[in-house]
Amino acid sequence: YLPITEAVQMQMIRGTTFTLMHPLEVEVAELLTELIPCAEMVRFAKNGVDATTGAVRAARSYTGREHIAYCGYHGYQDWYAIVTERSAGIPKCLAGLMHKFTYNRIETLNQIFDKYSNQIAAVIMEQPTTEPENNFLQQVKDAAQRHGSVFILDEIVTGFRYALGGAQELYKVTPDLACFGKGMANGLPLAAVVGRKEIMQEFEKVFFSTTYGGETLSLAAAKVAICELKAKPVIAHIWAQGRKFR
Repeated sequence: YLPITEAVQMQMIRGTTFTLMHPLEVEVAELLTELIPCAEMVRFAKNGVDATTGAVRAARSYTGREHIAYCGYHGYQDWYAIVTERSAGIPKCLAGLMHKFTYNRIETLNQIFDKYSNQIAAVIMEQPTTEPENNFLQQVKDAAQRHGSVFILDEIVTGFRYALGGAQELYKVTPDLACFGKGMANGLPLAAVVGRKEIMQEFEKVFFSTTYGGETLSLAAAKVAICELKAKPVIAHIWAQGRKFR
């Protein structure tokens, strides 16, 4: 897309990686806080797994708990990959901290809370292609809130595709934290953790450091891409095309 290409080319001339924060970080963060319902603060990274891992780490720090209830796929880092078939090289002890629940079956999450009372730091889930039944996302949030856990919505796939504010905007549920990537920068490597200020402030304590998190080419692309999504009916067109295929 020409406007994004031009923005990246211009920024390449100006510089890509700097010692201090570049103004583009602030500008893109402001766009995210404007558009994403849960976003009060923002931290940038490169990959979706950076974002989900950072969110889980912040949730553990915030709650003082270690166990995680999960639904869907959340990347290759040890905390999640231990539950996959490709778990070689990962300490087996991590498996005991992970507890899977089933999409659209709130009773499976409630069973985890019953079994691990006051131990679940976070509930993290994706929104799959299956539609939520009985306001399932809100049910998950309510369950997490009742039990003092952080609700993390993994929007790496759905962000800036389902709606400008992601699946949380479309389904009218506001998570505590959310993870974005992929469509945010039109395919350039950029990810972000966003969420409630009091939880996001845990990033001042947890280790969350990436050499290229503030790399400016991807931020320049994200700024243009998000502004284009705001100005033009891109997402409405995607939904219309999707309905045709269905």
